[in-house]
Amino acid sequence: MSLKRLFFRTVFFRITAALIGFWITTVTTRIDSSYRAIYNDVTVNSSIYTSTFGGYGVFQNRAINRLGVPVNIIFPLTMVFWLVCTVVTLIVALIITPSGWYTTPFSHIAWLFTLIGSPLALSFGLTSRLLNALNKITLLNKANMVQGVTLAVIATAAMLLMPHGTVVQKVQQVLALCVAWVISQLFSAIIGIVYVLRACDTTLSPRWDRELGKTFLSFGTKIAIGNLVEKLNYRCDYYLVLLLLPQATRGIYGLAVAASELMSFLTGTLSTLVFSRMASSDAIIAQRTTELTFRFMLVGTLVSAAFAIVAYPLLVHVAFHPQYAASIAPFRVLVVGMIFLGPAELLLNYFTNQIGSPRISIQLELLSAVVNIAIGWILIHRYHILGAAIGSSAGYFLEWCFTVFLYGKLGRKNQLFRFSLQDFRLAFSRR
Repeated sequence: MSLKRLFFRTVFFRITAALIGFWITTVTTRIDSSYRAIYNDVTVNSSIYTSTFGGYGVFQNRAINRLGVPVNIIFPLTMVFWLVCTVVTLIVALIITPSGWYTTPFSHIAWLFTLIGSPLALSFGLTSRLLNALNKITLLNKANMVQGVTLAVIATAAMLLMPHGTVVQKVQQVLALCVAWVISQLFSAIIGIVYVLRACDTTLSPRWDRELGKTFLSFGTKIAIGNLVEKLNYRCDYYLVLLLLPQATRGIYGLAVAASELMSFLTGTLSTLVFSRMASSDAIIAQRTTELTFRFMLVGTLVSAAFAIVAYPLLVHVAFHPQYAASIAPFRVLVVGMIFLGPAELLLNYFTNQIGSPRISIQLELLSAVVNIAIGWILIHRYHILGAAIGSSAGYFLEWCFTVFLYGKLGRKNQLFRFSLQDFRLAFSRR
């Protein structure tokens, strides 16, 4: 299949996933912002867990495409790692299980659902990384749809059919939404494993390889630390809002964050297509692919951001509850940050997968997080959730500047900003 056809097919799946995500966002705005904050906490906490431990899955790409490790060795080893994470996580969940739903602080409810659903999300994260490393993009696209479709169907039924007048009914509605999220993660975990078994000659039986396991843990730990710092950088504005502002405000800001993330369908599409190439043993191919993708990402996010800034206020007034109108200003600021985040993360992935230096990513993410927290902390007292959004976008912009600067210092011919019509011919050439 030509890359052109694969690209447009992947774009179709990503746009569909973004529309499903938008529908879920729209439906959940039926919940009062104070209660919606609970669901926000579950998804935010889970994303940090999944991204951190999912960092070990990045080694699969390096093992297959750089080291030549067979899939029937790396996948069973990864399953051992997942089982250990799952057992430890569920033990923690049992320890903090609340004694009653309605007499326990909401934070306990959020953490409980996080710890139940996150191992399932991690399973899908690891299998999707493997499918991506094997360049099974079509299967990956189909697998990515499962979680969103499942959540959309159950959440829609819960939001439209369940009453939400009293406090107890609102809590029941939030609990139903969290249960729907866990079920959707279960379905996606099952589909991910089925597709891996279908795509390659391997077994589901966990098996640890001692020598490869050392490399897996060593490389994976560096990536996991980098991902943890990245996610904390990505989410520290939300935690500042959680710490300093009322719960209802957190629900409104959570909507702005969720809506701005829908822009990532383009950057996600391009990153998916070039993921396996970044670990290529041919440094020239990896470099040219990265630079071409960077240019497409930059132009694409600029166009998407311009459209989003104009369209979002209309969507809020037409599709969302009026109480969420306060999310418009922070959304616009967060969208500006998303323009820089995608290309910056692309270069950080290049440093990790091709250069083999996760330390660069960790250092830059830490720097961005410090800027994010410092600016957010100062401005949030005066501008509330808008101040948090400004801090977030400022951190992303600084990270983008440093990644571009460091890429240019690698000593190779830097063509990140050399736009030309030839880009389209190169991008859509056949394999």
